[in-house]
Amino acid sequence: MFVLGIYGGYFGAGVGIIALAVLVLERTEALAITNAVKNVATGVANGTAAIAYVFFAPVDWPAAIALGAGAVIGGFL
Repeated sequence: MFVLGIYGGYFGAGVGIIALAVLVLERTEALAITNAVKNVATGVANGTAAIAYVFFAPVDWPAAIALGAGAVIGGFL
C-alpha cells in the first residue's frame, strides 16, 4: 500500500483499481468495507501529494483553481 500511495500521489491513474485488488487479496472484510478503506487510502495519498506540490513544486494557480472549480461543479452535476 505504501508503494501504491506513492504511485497514486504522483500519477493517480488507475490506482483505485490496483489498490482495491491488493486490499481484496489481503483482507477478509466485505467488498464494501474494503472499497471504503481503499477510498480513504487513496484520498490520503492524493491529499498528501497535493500538499507536497503546493510547498515543493511550481503550481500554475489559475489553472489549478479552474480545474478544481470544474471538478466541484461536475461533481454536483
